[in-house]
Amino acid sequence: MTLSITPDLVTDAAGSLSRIGDMVSEATGSAHAATTAILPAGTDEVSAALTELFNGHGLGFQSIAAQAETFHAQFVQNLSHAATDYSATDVNAGQVLRDAVTKVEQLFVKVKTVPTTPPTVPSNSPVGIYVGGTTNPFPTDTFPFVKAMYNLPQISSVLFTPEQLWPATPFLGGLSLNQSVAQGASLLHGEILTQWASGNDVTVFGVSQGALVETAAIQQLMAAGSPNVANLHFILAGDPANPNGGFFARFPFQWNVPILDAHLGTITPPNSQYQTTIYTNQYDPVSNFPQNPLNVISDANSLIGWTQHSYTTVPGRIYIPEPTSPGYTGNTTYLINLDNQLPLLNPIRNIPAIGTPIADLLQPDLRVIADMGYGEGYANVPTHFSLPQHTNWGVVTHDLATGAQQGVDAAGVDLGLLGPQYFPNAYPYLPVLDPGLH
Repeated sequence: MTLSITPDLVTDAAGSLSRIGDMVSEATGSAHAATTAILPAGTDEVSAALTELFNGHGLGFQSIAAQAETFHAQFVQNLSHAATDYSATDVNAGQVLRDAVTKVEQLFVKVKTVPTTPPTVPSNSPVGIYVGGTTNPFPTDTFPFVKAMYNLPQISSVLFTPEQLWPATPFLGGLSLNQSVAQGASLLHGEILTQWASGNDVTVFGVSQGALVETAAIQQLMAAGSPNVANLHFILAGDPANPNGGFFARFPFQWNVPILDAHLGTITPPNSQYQTTIYTNQYDPVSNFPQNPLNVISDANSLIGWTQHSYTTVPGRIYIPEPTSPGYTGNTTYLINLDNQLPLLNPIRNIPAIGTPIADLLQPDLRVIADMGYGEGYANVPTHFSLPQHTNWGVVTHDLATGAQQGVDAAGVDLGLLGPQYFPNAYPYLPVLDPGLH
């Protein structure tokens, strides 16, 4: 015989039993006076004896009911604790299984290990700390580009953090995303304290999961009263918790995804006192996912635009400020890179000879439709998944008509049928920060 336990059902059962207990207690209380304080029907001895008998039975019932109520409350409590224990046991068993599978896989794949001799940093120096993304706990290969692109201080170092995402990264270990981020945040927090103890001014750069590590560290520091505000700066790139656009931040509720153990609903605090800069690429599915999930063109463009999630290997990108809400006094700057080429059309562009003319013909109108999947909110205001609202159909219609002509002109230039002066140089062939579609 196999016993199967569903903790949620056990919790629901405990709640139902608790409500039943409340109703029984209320009924017992209501019957107390009517069964224990009966008045004699007369002044004779028989009436007095019968009244005493009935009242005695009533008191006996109340005594038994009190004992039953105590037993019932204890049973409900035990049932509730059982649900919690079952859940904890299930999580622990899952982690044991993940660790066991990982150990087997590690027999065939070389596992990256923590360096034993971290670099020495002088005291009273500007220090840059680089935290990598998922699968990249040692981002030394991109270190020079990151230092130049994001103006990290001269004296810099790569901080080891797990950067695991089990089960997608068994070759790194068995940590789920939440576990990996928690360990990374602990390591980063400790490194920050170490650098502060040496009198150093610290700038932290993190990309992707590294940005989640920074978000967790910022939250920890804010909970501690935001110490040393003048000596700590954060740079986040490809942030999944970016308030307006981050895939995690798109969820209007806190939800921990089963198996993956990824905590959706996380938002990088826009009210942090620390100087913070968040870099986002326009169609990055991680840090700028569409707001309207029913816009399939926008969704497909974002998912195919996975290459837009690169922030450490593509030089020459120009980032411009995103608008924040009126009166915003926070210390976070939001920057975005606009993409001249729609990622959705990249597979077509790769077709020899005819790919570029076809892609340029389609791009303007497809950009309008893709951009309709995004709202017009402010960068610092958390913006969740929602259906389209207040679409400016006049602007949309105008842009689609303009885009159709632009597509013909661009394809004509590509095919040599028109001169280069006809190539489009405005929206919707080229991107703009706010197309005014809503």
